[in-house]
Amino acid sequence: MALTSSPLPPQRIVVVGYRGQLGRALMDALADRQILALDYPEVDMSQPAIVEQIAGFGPDVVLNAAAWTNVDGAEDTPDACYAVNVTGVQHLALACQRSGAALLHVSTNEVFPGEPARFYREWDATAARSGV
Repeated sequence: MALTSSPLPPQRIVVVGYRGQLGRALMDALADRQILALDYPEVDMSQPAIVEQIAGFGPDVVLNAAAWTNVDGAEDTPDACYAVNVTGVQHLALACQRSGAALLHVSTNEVFPGEPARFYREWDATAARSGV
Protein backbone atom coordinates (compact mmCIF):
# COMPACT_ATOMS: atom_id res chain seq x y z
CA MET A 1 0.00 0.00 0.00
CA ALA A 2 1.50 3.32 -1.05
CA LEU A 3 1.25 6.42 1.07
CA THR A 4 -0.15 9.47 -0.63
CA SER A 5 -0.28 13.08 0.40
CA SER A 6 -3.59 14.19 1.81
CA PRO A 7 -5.39 17.47 1.03
CA LEU A 8 -4.83 18.70 4.60
CA PRO A 9 -3.62 22.25 5.15
CA PRO A 10 0.11 22.67 5.81
CA GLN A 11 1.09 21.43 9.24
CA ARG A 12 4.26 21.36 11.29
CA ILE A 13 5.16 17.70 11.51
CA VAL A 14 7.88 15.80 13.36
CA VAL A 15 8.92 12.45 11.92
CA VAL A 16 10.96 10.43 14.39
CA GLY A 17 12.85 7.56 12.82
CA TYR A 18 12.96 9.06 9.33
CA ARG A 19 15.78 6.79 8.11
CA GLY A 20 13.86 3.54 8.52
CA GLN A 21 11.57 1.93 5.97
CA LEU A 22 8.39 3.50 7.36
CA GLY A 23 10.12 6.80 8.07
CA ARG A 24 11.36 7.12 4.48
CA ALA A 25 7.85 6.42 3.17
CA LEU A 26 6.43 9.09 5.49
CA MET A 27 9.04 11.61 4.37
CA ASP A 28 8.21 10.94 0.71
CA ALA A 29 4.47 11.26 1.31
CA LEU A 30 4.86 14.46 3.32
CA ALA A 31 7.47 16.15 1.13
CA ASP A 32 5.32 19.27 0.73
CA ARG A 33 5.01 19.83 4.50
CA GLN A 34 7.22 21.57 7.04
CA ILE A 35 8.94 18.63 8.71
CA LEU A 36 11.42 18.26 11.53
CA ALA A 37 13.10 14.92 10.79
CA LEU A 38 14.80 13.21 13.73
CA ASP A 39 16.68 9.94 13.96
CA TYR A 40 19.37 8.13 15.90
CA PRO A 41 22.28 8.77 16.43
CA GLU A 42 21.80 12.56 16.15
CA VAL A 43 18.79 12.36 18.45
CA ASP A 44 18.36 9.66 21.06
CA MET A 45 14.67 9.30 21.86
CA SER A 46 15.52 7.34 24.99
CA GLN A 47 16.84 10.61 26.48
CA PRO A 48 14.55 13.29 27.96
CA ALA A 49 16.23 16.02 25.85
CA ILE A 50 14.08 14.97 22.89
CA VAL A 51 11.08 16.49 24.67
CA GLU A 52 12.59 19.97 24.47
CA GLN A 53 13.68 19.54 20.85
CA ILE A 54 10.21 18.52 19.73
CA ALA A 55 8.29 20.97 21.91
CA GLY A 56 10.57 23.79 20.70
CA PHE A 57 9.59 23.05 17.09
CA GLY A 58 5.90 23.49 17.98
CA PRO A 59 4.52 20.63 15.89
CA ASP A 60 0.91 19.90 15.12
CA VAL A 61 1.65 16.20 14.68
CA VAL A 62 4.44 13.84 15.76
CA LEU A 63 4.78 10.62 13.76
CA ASN A 64 6.84 7.99 15.54
CA ALA A 65 8.38 5.53 13.10
CA ALA A 66 11.35 4.84 15.38
CA ALA A 67 11.74 1.58 17.24
CA TRP A 68 14.20 -1.03 18.36
CA THR A 69 13.48 -3.50 15.58
CA ASN A 70 16.31 -6.01 16.04
CA VAL A 71 14.39 -8.85 17.71
CA ASP A 72 17.50 -10.88 18.56
CA GLY A 73 19.22 -7.76 19.86
CA ALA A 74 16.16 -7.01 21.99
CA GLU A 75 16.48 -10.41 23.61
CA ASP A 76 20.19 -9.84 24.23
CA THR A 77 19.82 -6.26 25.51
CA PRO A 78 16.27 -5.87 26.85
CA ASP A 79 17.09 -2.69 28.80
CA ALA A 80 18.25 -0.87 25.65
CA CYS A 81 15.17 -2.05 23.78
CA TYR A 82 12.91 -0.89 26.64
CA ALA A 83 14.64 2.51 26.67
CA VAL A 84 13.68 3.08 23.03
CA ASN A 85 10.35 1.27 22.66
CA VAL A 86 8.83 2.24 26.02
CA THR A 87 10.68 5.10 27.70
CA GLY A 88 11.34 6.78 24.34
CA VAL A 89 7.66 6.71 23.46
CA GLN A 90 6.88 8.17 26.88
CA HIS A 91 9.26 11.05 26.07
CA LEU A 92 7.45 11.59 22.77
CA ALA A 93 4.08 11.59 24.51
CA LEU A 94 5.34 14.21 26.98
CA ALA A 95 6.68 16.35 24.14
CA CYS A 96 3.29 16.15 22.43
CA GLN A 97 1.48 17.01 25.63
CA ARG A 98 3.75 20.01 26.18
CA SER A 99 3.35 21.32 22.63
CA GLY A 100 -0.29 20.35 22.08
CA ALA A 101 0.60 18.02 19.20
CA ALA A 102 -1.12 14.80 18.25
CA LEU A 103 1.04 11.65 18.42
CA LEU A 104 0.82 8.77 16.00
CA HIS A 105 2.88 5.87 17.32
CA VAL A 106 3.44 2.88 15.07
CA SER A 107 4.25 -0.36 16.86
CA THR A 108 5.06 -3.92 15.89
CA ASN A 109 3.11 -7.13 15.93
CA GLU A 110 6.17 -9.09 17.14
CA VAL A 111 4.88 -9.01 20.73
CA PHE A 112 1.73 -10.98 19.89
CA PRO A 113 1.46 -14.77 19.76
CA GLY A 114 -0.41 -15.25 16.51
CA GLU A 115 -3.08 -13.95 14.21
CA PRO A 116 -6.38 -13.07 15.89
CA ALA A 117 -8.36 -12.76 12.60
CA ARG A 118 -8.71 -9.02 13.30
CA PHE A 119 -6.44 -6.03 13.93
CA TYR A 120 -4.68 -6.09 17.29
CA ARG A 121 -5.84 -3.62 19.93
CA GLU A 122 -3.76 -1.82 22.54
CA TRP A 123 -5.13 -3.99 25.33
CA ASP A 124 -4.64 -7.40 23.64
CA ALA A 125 -2.50 -9.80 25.65
CA THR A 126 1.13 -10.05 24.57
CA ALA A 127 3.16 -13.24 24.28
CA ALA A 128 6.18 -12.89 22.03
CA ARG A 129 6.77 -15.83 19.73
CA SER A 130 10.40 -16.13 20.78
CA GLY A 131 9.37 -17.76 24.05
CA VAL A 132 11.65 -15.53 26.11
